[in-house]
Amino acid sequence: MPRRAAADDAFQQVIHEDRLRTAAGLPAWLLTVTGGLALAVTTTAVLAVRRSRRPEAPPPPTRPPAPIG
Repeated sequence: MPRRAAADDAFQQVIHEDRLRTAAGLPAWLLTVTGGLALAVTTTAVLAVRRSRRPEAPPPPTRPPAPIG
């Protein structure tokens, strides 16, 4: 095992620099979560409107009147 020099410390300090990805000044994770939530809300609203606007069943056909005579 190599010997330490007199100036060596027993540990080394590590400095991590984290950088967020941004788009238009907003964090990318925030845009992703907001976009997913907006998509879910829009899909739910569209499906609800489609179900409420389904056409009613047509009335049963009527029979023509019996011939006179």
